[in-house]
Amino acid sequence: DGDDVISQDDLRALYSRACNIAGWQMHGTRLWEEYIEFEEGIHTALQAMGSGAAIASSVAQQQKRIATLFHVWARVPSPSTEAVVHQYDQWLALHGLTRSPPPIDSGDASVWGGPAPTHEKEKGRAIVQLARTAESIYKQCGTFEKKLSMTKGNTSVSVRRWQHYLTFEQERLDTVSSALKASASSAATPEDASKEHNRPLLWVRSLFERALAQNPLSHVLWNDYAHFADIHISAPHQVVMVHKRSARNCSWSYEVWDKYMKATERHGGNVQRVFEEAMQAALPTAYHYFLVHRSYLEACFRSEHAGESSTSEGVEAVAEAYTRLVAFLEQCQAMCPAEWLGALHLEHARICGLFCSDAARARQAYNCALVGSTSEQPMSAETWAQWQRAIELEFEMAAAAG
Repeated sequence: DGDDVISQDDLRALYSRACNIAGWQMHGTRLWEEYIEFEEGIHTALQAMGSGAAIASSVAQQQKRIATLFHVWARVPSPSTEAVVHQYDQWLALHGLTRSPPPIDSGDASVWGGPAPTHEKEKGRAIVQLARTAESIYKQCGTFEKKLSMTKGNTSVSVRRWQHYLTFEQERLDTVSSALKASASSAATPEDASKEHNRPLLWVRSLFERALAQNPLSHVLWNDYAHFADIHISAPHQVVMVHKRSARNCSWSYEVWDKYMKATERHGGNVQRVFEEAMQAALPTAYHYFLVHRSYLEACFRSEHAGESSTSEGVEAVAEAYTRLVAFLEQCQAMCPAEWLGALHLEHARICGLFCSDAARARQAYNCALVGSTSEQPMSAETWAQWQRAIELEFEMAAAAG
């Protein structure tokens, strides 16, 4: 069936995606070999098409694409970096191509190779330097890898050692990123500089994926990965996907759901959908469901008051979120301490003052909290002071309006 045939460009994009995700792991050799084998098959087919300027140009372009793959592969920290250079030399010899003798220069071993070389002689030197740098990184990682190999079956020790490993690599990433930004002006294009920054980033991401493949239910590692994604990953859908996977694997953790809602909000997604999913999750106590409600309520307030003016839809969303939370607490009175409803009103007042600058609504919320307070649970001095400030703010707003 012709509809099931995958195009050459689609297959190339699939290989590229696979290498970006899994090829940066230390054992991704076979994936790179298959990708280069695929491109070499295209190269052979182009050569068989005969002569002519157009064919010669296509062959040269394909050779450049394969050479680039070897250079990217040489950057992957692994015990077989010398083998990559050897395979590259064999490929050059097979097609009658040569590279310049590599200079001995270890002064740049701490950097992932710098901007991509554009001159063929520079490329000839660069692949050896890239391989040496990758080998140096691999040796530095050897201590961590050895310790990890000794922790099979011990989840708590494995998570702790992975955290040490990932912290080490993230610190290196920060150093490398600074060096690459400093040398970005020498890159051929801004896109080249961006690719150079992404390569060490892909290495750290591959480590997170390895860590989570071994410890898929560790909310500690998932939280670390989500934090890393928020800071370093620029594609919004990829950031949200990390949070989504985190919530799927650690559905009992309120903290995971809270971060997932905030990431979805930051990137313009449907926060209500995430909230509804969280309410179906197996959170450990009623208090955690209360926290999920509160996080959603805060998101509604932020959404409503992000613009210059309120909208009827936004006001309705806030009102519905608040009503659902109150109803939830009233339904859970047998499980929920009595002061939770008062805490909700206090939180509502805080949000009104923080996001709405609405002293009247803040005062109303504090009044509800006062009605619900008892002699056993008196209002704290700080809360009284906040209530007084809310009243003062109301008078100030009234004076300004008058």
